[in-house]
Amino acid sequence: MVSPYGEIPWNQLSRISDGEMRALTKEIVNKVYTWLQHTEYLSRVQGAHRWDKAELDADFMAVVARKKQAEADTATDEV
Repeated sequence: MVSPYGEIPWNQLSRISDGEMRALTKEIVNKVYTWLQHTEYLSRVQGAHRWDKAELDADFMAVVARKKQAEADTATDEV
Protein backbone atom coordinates (compact mmCIF):
# COMPACT_ATOMS: atom_id res chain seq x y z
CA MET A 1 0.00 0.00 0.00
CA VAL A 2 1.37 3.38 -0.90
CA SER A 3 0.26 6.29 1.25
CA PRO A 4 1.21 9.96 1.12
CA TYR A 5 3.76 9.08 3.82
CA GLY A 6 5.37 6.18 1.98
CA GLU A 7 4.86 2.51 1.46
CA ILE A 8 3.20 0.46 4.20
CA PRO A 9 3.47 -3.36 4.12
CA TRP A 10 0.03 -4.97 3.75
CA ASN A 11 0.38 -7.10 6.87
CA GLN A 12 0.71 -3.91 8.95
CA LEU A 13 -2.51 -2.41 7.61
CA SER A 14 -5.07 -4.95 8.69
CA ARG A 15 -3.75 -5.93 12.10
CA ILE A 16 -5.66 -5.86 15.35
CA SER A 17 -3.99 -6.82 18.59
CA ASP A 18 -5.35 -9.49 20.92
CA GLY A 19 -6.18 -6.78 23.46
CA GLU A 20 -8.08 -4.72 20.89
CA MET A 21 -10.00 -7.80 19.70
CA ARG A 22 -10.82 -8.76 23.28
CA ALA A 23 -12.12 -5.24 24.02
CA LEU A 24 -14.16 -5.17 20.79
CA THR A 25 -15.67 -8.59 21.46
CA LYS A 26 -16.56 -7.66 25.03
CA GLU A 27 -18.21 -4.43 23.87
CA ILE A 28 -20.29 -6.30 21.28
CA VAL A 29 -21.35 -9.01 23.73
CA ASN A 30 -22.32 -6.41 26.33
CA LYS A 31 -24.36 -4.42 23.82
CA VAL A 32 -26.20 -7.52 22.57
CA TYR A 33 -26.86 -8.69 26.14
CA THR A 34 -28.17 -5.24 27.10
CA TRP A 35 -30.37 -5.17 23.99
CA LEU A 36 -31.84 -8.59 24.78
CA GLN A 37 -32.51 -7.64 28.40
CA HIS A 38 -34.24 -4.35 27.49
CA THR A 39 -35.77 -4.80 24.03
CA GLU A 40 -38.96 -3.01 25.06
CA TYR A 41 -37.00 0.22 25.46
CA LEU A 42 -34.34 -0.22 22.81
CA SER A 43 -36.46 -1.56 19.93
CA ARG A 44 -37.45 1.97 19.00
CA VAL A 45 -33.88 3.19 18.45
CA GLN A 46 -33.86 5.90 15.81
CA GLY A 47 -33.18 4.35 12.40
CA ALA A 48 -33.76 0.77 13.58
CA HIS A 49 -36.54 0.33 11.03
CA ARG A 50 -33.85 0.41 8.30
CA TRP A 51 -31.76 -2.37 9.82
CA ASP A 52 -31.57 -5.79 8.19
CA LYS A 53 -33.96 -8.31 9.72
CA ALA A 54 -32.17 -10.39 12.34
CA GLU A 55 -31.72 -14.11 11.67
CA LEU A 56 -31.29 -16.97 14.09
CA ASP A 57 -27.77 -18.40 14.13
CA ALA A 58 -27.79 -21.92 12.64
CA ASP A 59 -25.06 -23.24 14.94
CA PHE A 60 -26.78 -21.95 18.08
CA MET A 61 -30.10 -23.35 16.87
CA ALA A 62 -28.51 -26.79 16.43
CA VAL A 63 -27.48 -26.65 20.09
CA VAL A 64 -31.01 -25.57 21.06
CA ALA A 65 -32.49 -28.48 19.10
CA ARG A 66 -30.17 -30.99 20.81
CA LYS A 67 -30.99 -29.57 24.26
CA LYS A 68 -34.74 -29.66 23.55
CA GLN A 69 -34.48 -33.24 22.35
CA ALA A 70 -32.52 -34.28 25.44
CA GLU A 71 -35.14 -32.56 27.62
CA ALA A 72 -37.95 -34.35 25.80
CA ASP A 73 -36.16 -37.68 26.10
CA THR A 74 -35.72 -37.13 29.87
CA ALA A 75 -39.40 -36.23 30.28
CA THR A 76 -40.43 -39.39 28.37
CA ASP A 77 -38.16 -41.56 30.56
CA GLU A 78 -39.77 -40.16 33.71
CA VAL A 79 -43.30 -41.09 32.62
